[in-house]
Amino acid sequence: MNYSKGIALCGAVLLASTAAATIATPAEAKRPVVVTGPSADAVTRKVSYRDLNLASLPDQKILNKRVRGAVSGVCHELNGPNDEAFIQMYCRDELWRGARPQIAEAVLRAQQFATTGQSLIAVSAITLAFPK
Repeated sequence: MNYSKGIALCGAVLLASTAAATIATPAEAKRPVVVTGPSADAVTRKVSYRDLNLASLPDQKILNKRVRGAVSGVCHELNGPNDEAFIQMYCRDELWRGARPQIAEAVLRAQQFATTGQSLIAVSAITLAFPK
């Protein structure tokens, strides 16, 4: 087992232990998970992965690349071409801090569906937002 698979397995176990006990239906598996914003007081981005199979590593990488682009877009909108690297770094760190666990949960849900046809993790949206 390589290092990244070990990390993914640990994350999967952690998420499974804290997930709500909700059985999802196959129809729910088709719903897209998007990065979206909760209010007008935040800069937000939507990132769909409806076309991705998150049970596969290549598609997980595609999702991470899409989220990276959304993070960059939000921080650029907030800060413009700001020269101060620490401001950009803070913005990116905060957005990724919220996005990573949600991405891991979406991947775990896809893996559960791939192996068992069901998941204990309820369908939810990934939210990526930074206050204005």
